[in-house]
Amino acid sequence: GMGFEEMRDFGYHEMMHPDEVDAFQKGLAQASASGLPHVSEMRFKDKNGQYIWHLNIASPILDAEGKITMWVGSTTDIQTLKEEEQRKSDFVSMLSHELRTPVTSIKGYVQLLLRQILREEGFSLKTVMVNSLSRIDILLQQLTGLISDMLDLSRIDAGRLDLKLEEFTLDALVAEVLEDSRMGHPKHQFNLKAENGVLVHADRNRISQVLINLISNAIKYSPSSNVIDVVVSSGVGEVRVSIRDYGIGIDEKDQVKVFQRFYRVEGQNEQYYTGFGIGLFLVNSIVERHKGSMSLVSKPNQGSVFTVHLPV
Repeated sequence: GMGFEEMRDFGYHEMMHPDEVDAFQKGLAQASASGLPHVSEMRFKDKNGQYIWHLNIASPILDAEGKITMWVGSTTDIQTLKEEEQRKSDFVSMLSHELRTPVTSIKGYVQLLLRQILREEGFSLKTVMVNSLSRIDILLQQLTGLISDMLDLSRIDAGRLDLKLEEFTLDALVAEVLEDSRMGHPKHQFNLKAENGVLVHADRNRISQVLINLISNAIKYSPSSNVIDVVVSSGVGEVRVSIRDYGIGIDEKDQVKVFQRFYRVEGQNEQYYTGFGIGLFLVNSIVERHKGSMSLVSKPNQGSVFTVHLPV
């Protein structure tokens, strides 16, 4: 809402939200080093003192020797888009909370019926009822997992994905997760190669969530293989957990995109590979929240290796 003279006199940094100054300066430094534009979403103060979201692009202009001669910047008001995103996030959060209570109740009643039927003797429909209720219980577990994922999405959007950091042995946690996986998937072979006593300072439950998600994906996308290899190792300044499957693999053009929200690889048979494209986005978000990173090595029809990198 300012004219050129007003904006010049007001001062560019005075307009920026204090929480975004450091990130903006780091972005400019990276743009200076690379010669590429720095693109960011930032809040700028208008003439009424209100912070408004903008898409900001700062581009370095180079001379023939590659030195920066000037900067060209542009900002676009995206406040309306941000408000719409917030409304969607609030709706997802509310819906997830509202669904969790009845789903939990239904699950409780299903498990109660299962226990009662299993105690009955001479019940002619016992086998049919047990199989049906067991299937319902499995589907409810999947629905509960989806609701939890949606709640985590809303927490990430709101910047409220809190971590309870503690020191623990990463190889022990991986062994626990694999033991649970063996019980849930007795036909699969889970191989673990781990260094002993690999310490990490992280949120144990969240890292467990990451591992469970990656192992579940390895199982899902390996219909013709029942082998999953897991390696726990340490390096300079980091610890790593690599999960390898021997399944359908991922084409190179899709490998960067698989960590994006709601992204699903084109051409996958939805009858066999169901999902909403949430899992790997959550995995990546949780790992990045720990100041770590994800890497992927994959070839079509040769399987994939997902590696979690955590700082120490």
